[in-house]
Amino acid sequence: MAGPNGITAVAPPPLYYAAIDGSPAVDSEAFCAALESHRGWRNLFSDFLAKATDGDPNPRLEDPRHPYLPICVYTKKKKKGIAIVSPGGRDSHGDDLFWTEYPGKDPKTGQADPVGHRDWGGIIGITEGRHTAAEESARYIRELFLRPQVELVWGGGTGTQMLAQLRHGAPTPGAQVFAADLLYVSSHGWLGGFAGGFLIEEWPDAKPALARRRYDPSKYYAVGELAHRNEGFAGPKWIILAQCSTLNSATWPLWARVLANSNPHVRGILGYEEASPFPTGAAFIAEKFFANLDNKETFLEAWKNANSGQHWAAVVHKDALGDRLDQWRNFAELADVSTTDTVSNYRGFLSSVSRVENIVEPLLKFKLTLKSSLDGKTFNQITSANLQSSQIAAYGAGRTYRMKIHDPPPGEVIVKVIVTWIHIRPTHGFKPTIDQLFADTKAPGTDAVATIIPGKQTLDILPLGAHQTEITLDLVAPNTITHPKIEAHHSYFWPRIELVTNATPPGKPHKFDFKTTGLVYWGHCNCSPP
Repeated sequence: MAGPNGITAVAPPPLYYAAIDGSPAVDSEAFCAALESHRGWRNLFSDFLAKATDGDPNPRLEDPRHPYLPICVYTKKKKKGIAIVSPGGRDSHGDDLFWTEYPGKDPKTGQADPVGHRDWGGIIGITEGRHTAAEESARYIRELFLRPQVELVWGGGTGTQMLAQLRHGAPTPGAQVFAADLLYVSSHGWLGGFAGGFLIEEWPDAKPALARRRYDPSKYYAVGELAHRNEGFAGPKWIILAQCSTLNSATWPLWARVLANSNPHVRGILGYEEASPFPTGAAFIAEKFFANLDNKETFLEAWKNANSGQHWAAVVHKDALGDRLDQWRNFAELADVSTTDTVSNYRGFLSSVSRVENIVEPLLKFKLTLKSSLDGKTFNQITSANLQSSQIAAYGAGRTYRMKIHDPPPGEVIVKVIVTWIHIRPTHGFKPTIDQLFADTKAPGTDAVATIIPGKQTLDILPLGAHQTEITLDLVAPNTITHPKIEAHHSYFWPRIELVTNATPPGKPHKFDFKTTGLVYWGHCNCSPP
């Protein structure tokens, strides 16, 4: 059709979305169906990947590059072909037909392994069959989460056939790339800023016998690790995280770093600061969210109003606060995405706090090194990049935690250190006293002393020398953890450190909230999270 002034009228390219679900997918189905009812939105996976031909009555798509990955196809409200990447299998049951006796490939030779035998080392150890497929899927999700893209490449027997595959690693030279403009992720989430799928239940039909047991795959991502590696997203402009806790305020500076490293720059993330709704409740919220968007509410307003009564959260760039779904194609570029101690371009929102928070990266006037030990002898350092590790960053019965406060401003020496352990955020209702978290203190050297006073929220650590620039103290957790408000998977404690030196004015110590150097409570477990 000829356009005005002889210009040929061309329809705008599709807007693509991608959905990843490590739980029952009812909410992802609802979200995808609602989005597809809006003009121009299409499913990235359904448009390019081929249908599986293995006879599975439950339809799925195949990715030739990732033969272990379940890409399940659903129909919702007459919307057919809703493809959802489900790393734990359809609705996270782990009993997909092609996983019955998944062979896998030897990573060294590339040859098929009849039982999918794989030695991952560490906590995971050896897997076979569907456990190998589940582990490979979970580990790939970190890649797909950051880069939800499909590549079109020339291949086939003659090299002249166009093949579609999900991206993995560096872009394939010469490939045509299609990326998701919007990403929806539904799964478990934890207060340390990491997420993973449901535990895969026992399945008697699986082969070999080792693969019949329950299995807990690796976590999908940890925002602290992504920020530490200076990684970012490639494709999405908005992201919805339908998972518990991953967008709590402790993680905001980390998310700001990841968003700034993204291309294009992510405009906002919508999620939850604490427990998120179960899948059926999340499905209702997804439909209400789109109803709000249809009423021309902004993404932030629509999320807030759809989640009344929920512990919702959001991180949104200041120039994207007015973004609406119907204006998607006309979004202006984000001019500045930097975050420093004085510059804030991203804003943080919580249902529990009425004010908007400017997300900044405060400068450290002193340092904290926090380590943990199972036996009181071997210590591992806790950082924002390993909060997902139950071996390192877990709060657990009988464990020892070594705090080293060091490197005060030049010329200053330590007079006193005041430690307060914060649960999730300062405004949370549970404000633990030191004796509720720790049973004893120990001085590994001769530079510090501290006494736990029952009922007191703070711990005073005193140097034993007159000119110390560092002090070290061990805190020992009780042999049993029984406090009713220390809840498995929903408790996260981080230290607020106040440093009094010979140069600080009375009542005005150096203070810093080490929000991303904390402890996650998994429950009664000293090994892999349940």
